[in-house]
Amino acid sequence: MFAACRHGSKAGVTETYEGHQGPVTGISAHAVQGAIDFSHLFLTSSFDWTVKLWSMKENRPLYSFEDNGDYVYDVAWSPVHPALFATVDGTGRLDLWDLNQVTVYVVAAAASLLCVVA
Repeated sequence: MFAACRHGSKAGVTETYEGHQGPVTGISAHAVQGAIDFSHLFLTSSFDWTVKLWSMKENRPLYSFEDNGDYVYDVAWSPVHPALFATVDGTGRLDLWDLNQVTVYVVAAAASLLCVVA
């Protein structure tokens, strides 16, 4: 991944972020307003079956979430809870993750449902 500027004296690629072993499928920037500024944090999902937590202050992942059963197609921060985010993988499984837990693990999961209309 790259961070870049389009205008000014620093036009071009300004930062590179390396950490995934496959294509990145989703990026979610932290946008929840609160007493503590988390706007420098972002998440990425990938075909390497991982989700990574990044800081724009570092060029390496802060943490790698690897409890996924397939390609991770997307990731998104909660719009209201600063420590909660969701992922969805290739099997249709939706996982909710809570960074406030002492040990980071999936706090809720839902499998895909198949509906057949006759």
